[in-house]
Amino acid sequence: MSKKLKAVTFSYDDGVIYDKPLIEIFNKYGMKGTFNIITGEKEKNSYWKTETGVKVIKGDIDSPEWRKIYDGHEIACHTRNHPWLNKISDEEIAEEFLGNREDIKQLFGVSPIGAAYPFNTYDERCINLLRKNGFLFSRAGKSTHSFDVQPEFLAYDPTCHHNDEALFELAEKFINLTPDKPQIFYIWGHSYEFESDDNWDRIETLCKMLGGRDDIFYGTNAQCFTEFLK
Repeated sequence: MSKKLKAVTFSYDDGVIYDKPLIEIFNKYGMKGTFNIITGEKEKNSYWKTETGVKVIKGDIDSPEWRKIYDGHEIACHTRNHPWLNKISDEEIAEEFLGNREDIKQLFGVSPIGAAYPFNTYDERCINLLRKNGFLFSRAGKSTHSFDVQPEFLAYDPTCHHNDEALFELAEKFINLTPDKPQIFYIWGHSYEFESDDNWDRIETLCKMLGGRDDIFYGTNAQCFTEFLK
């Protein structure tokens, strides 16, 4: 068949224990995700509680068994210590991203070409640093409700968060598209939110809706920004 013009991709942050059941759902329906991992010592050993009391624990990235859960998906940078990037120095920004990438290289054996900005905060210093150091993309935080491909991959806004009230309406619209140019449905979030909000059925329903379609490319963020857009 002719080249596919529709792609679905997911982006999930922090590297927490709920990535495992999320990846099981992705694998069940043939989805691909990008997982943005924090590697700093403080963050690596920390946990926090959501408003509903769910305890969020970081995945044990020092464990080879844990790291295997990401097989078939993409690992990207999310800084070492999850700072507000607009409040720290140029040198600290460089240490957060480049140190994070080196940690990931040591742990996972891959050198990420992508990232996601902590707290969805960034400025031109971040974009320039990532570009200078060979990063291809980084996720920003504004929901566009659009599938159009944006010109700046290093400040790429997603279509929506998985809790967006328009999620299924957007999914139906995407399924019914017959585009004449590339379109990307880009969903993001944190896997622990499904546990906290008790709505794992939401992501399973979405993946079931989108999965198994001959006209859709299912890829990680990097695959969508490279293979799909070639």
